[in-house]
Amino acid sequence: MKYHKDQYVVYNGLQICRFGEVVKKSFDGAGEKEYCTLFPTDVKSTYYVLSDKIEETIRPILTKEQLLELIDRFPYAKSEWPGNRSNLKCVFWSAVKKGDYNSIIPLLNGIYNEKSKREGRGKQLLNEDKRNFETVIRLLHSEIAFSFGIGIDETETFISNRIKEHCHN
Repeated sequence: MKYHKDQYVVYNGLQICRFGEVVKKSFDGAGEKEYCTLFPTDVKSTYYVLSDKIEETIRPILTKEQLLELIDRFPYAKSEWPGNRSNLKCVFWSAVKKGDYNSIIPLLNGIYNEKSKREGRGKQLLNEDKRNFETVIRLLHSEIAFSFGIGIDETETFISNRIKEHCHN
């Protein structure tokens, strides 16, 4: 296992957690299994994830360097909008779980552009698209806030300042 105690990770592509220990537990009374404990940074709770499922459930949090590189690419990111709605959901959430922001950012741009088109026709963005957009933005802002030691409410300004700085250099 490549994770160690007290390492910070992203769980299920949605939440930053501190990696705990590997423990043996029986939740079904049928026998003990090996679980990894995760402690969310935003709520007082403990998650137990089967050890043999941990690699598909968590990923390392992005480094400062990775986040800055990602932000620097925002102004140049393409926009993608798969025609098939079920394909969009599959591609989107697969990329989110992997932390594949190279695939996520064009999809976010696609959702944003779709929102603008729909508003131009007097319609709103579909709730599912709105939820997807907000979920990924919240995760990205959480990773930035955590990695740079700033408040979640400061991340938009941080991103904006970085883009302005990067575009002028």
